[in-house]
Amino acid sequence: MNRNPYNPHSRSSPSEDSLLCTLPTEISEQIYRSLPYGDLTRLARVNRALYTSVQSPLYRHAKVTSFERLTLFIRTLNEVACYDKSGQGAVSKHVVTLYLTIDPNASESESPSHKRPTAVILSRMIGALGRYCQDVRITLRISNGSCNAQPLTSFGQETFPRVSTLILEVGVPSISPSSASVPPARTSYSQVIPTRRPVLQSWGRLGSSCNPNPKFWSGIFNGSSFPDLREVEVLHDPGSPASQWAKHVEFGEEDLKGLGKVTRLVVNSAPELNDSVLMGALTRAECLKRLELRSIVGLSYEALSVLLPLALPNLTHFTLHIPSNHRSARQARDQLESYQPLAPTGEENPLPVHLCPLLRVYGRNLQYLEVHAPYLCRDLFLHESEKSRLDEEGVRTDLGGVGGAMRFSHNGDPFLIDRIALEHTIRQVRKQNGERAFREAVQLNLKEQLSMNKTRDINSAGAVSTAEYEEEQKKLKRTRTIKEQGWRRLMRFREGMCRDGESWEEIGILARLEEENVKWTCINDATNLRATYVNGIGGEYQLRADSPDPAEPSRAFGRVNTRTFMSGHDYNDDLAGGEDGNIASGDDVDGHSI
Repeated sequence: MNRNPYNPHSRSSPSEDSLLCTLPTEISEQIYRSLPYGDLTRLARVNRALYTSVQSPLYRHAKVTSFERLTLFIRTLNEVACYDKSGQGAVSKHVVTLYLTIDPNASESESPSHKRPTAVILSRMIGALGRYCQDVRITLRISNGSCNAQPLTSFGQETFPRVSTLILEVGVPSISPSSASVPPARTSYSQVIPTRRPVLQSWGRLGSSCNPNPKFWSGIFNGSSFPDLREVEVLHDPGSPASQWAKHVEFGEEDLKGLGKVTRLVVNSAPELNDSVLMGALTRAECLKRLELRSIVGLSYEALSVLLPLALPNLTHFTLHIPSNHRSARQARDQLESYQPLAPTGEENPLPVHLCPLLRVYGRNLQYLEVHAPYLCRDLFLHESEKSRLDEEGVRTDLGGVGGAMRFSHNGDPFLIDRIALEHTIRQVRKQNGERAFREAVQLNLKEQLSMNKTRDINSAGAVSTAEYEEEQKKLKRTRTIKEQGWRRLMRFREGMCRDGESWEEIGILARLEEENVKWTCINDATNLRATYVNGIGGEYQLRADSPDPAEPSRAFGRVNTRTFMSGHDYNDDLAGGEDGNIASGDDVDGHSI
């Protein structure tokens, strides 16, 4: 009689044990998906039939959280491969996704197999994984790493096939010898094999690894070290020193050719990224769809004003967090505040750098837009023609106080915007602009039809009707797409408005007038207010001191773990150290090597 894996004190018949094996694959997979790995390993020890059936949920989406467990995992795959070659019909471990976490600064034991891994060792082991599992997609996460130590310094000299996602958690404080929680790290020189030490020495003379340098980025994006790379996250320690005016960096033709395959890029607090690095990468990220730039001190508003027109039309998700004490943001605001269209000589002054209108114009087709900036303003919503009409109609909007807060007269009466006049004027202008844009689109459509010989007369009633119908269908399709995808805009005003006198009340009015089904969330830290609007409906409320950062929900647009029972659990905890046996080390339930 076999023991029930769910209740060690119960007994079950062999027919009950094999019942799971007789179920349809769809049903059994759902049952296995809901079970933790501990129960799956117990099921594997019941009989051969169950052992065979649980191999897919055990190994299909694997998670390895240390270098030691990676060694055991590869040893299991190697023994399975040898067993298959012997013709004994073993069940192969079909690994589809592997989430691999490596801490290069983990404590080192006396055993040679537990030494800190270098890039060359990781490369060989990941290469072995690719040979055993041809279709595996690997997420490689380097935790508690350092920019000036292994394995980052040797990425450019090795190859890591099948790695589709690379997550680097790096920073100088994480390896500080004075840290009580992290043991002192070796120097990068002592961790490199002798033949590669000259390369490391020449790179180290460039200065601190937390300064912008081509080696940091080319090791990731050279196209040969990570040939299958699609997603990259550089999560730098925010406490690392950074300069806003770092030195210029130039890239060669082959340094960033792998960037053309990347679809998602997240950079958080990385001093290695500055204007020159951004400019060098702009024209190479052809497939990029999701871009997140968070707290990058080295990026100026001048570089961002070049990035937005080039990148936003091709992206679906964009996140930009600018630090509150950003020097370039302050300079841009001062230039905008003191701007005069005409110089004393009568010549036109060039327009100052302003991100708000760029976000409005080029971010129109984004599914998700999140911007945290020291200063934002009404230009997120208003076109120049709309602002001109408001001036012509005499609708005053310069009634705000510090940070956009409500301003009061000497008698204590608040200055309020004429909401009805503002809404009526904006709706009227947008209706006229929409009709004009529709006519222009129809004429363009007719010209395209004429050039393709689809119509002989551009002014014929049939051709005009067809062109109008196609344009109407485009508008309906966009409306359906926005509703299905749930487009969102999150704007956080860190210190207030781009110009003095602009009102937070006006922001709420304009957000209500935005495109149908687009959800707008506006937060003003200066007034401690938050408002959410969609389809003209919404409200405003006071932010609590303990309210969560609204930036966190944007993480849902990144990597999503569809197998919830795996979260926070490494299957090697059961396979390599379970009380019922050791599958990962090569022991089968029937005494055979796997």
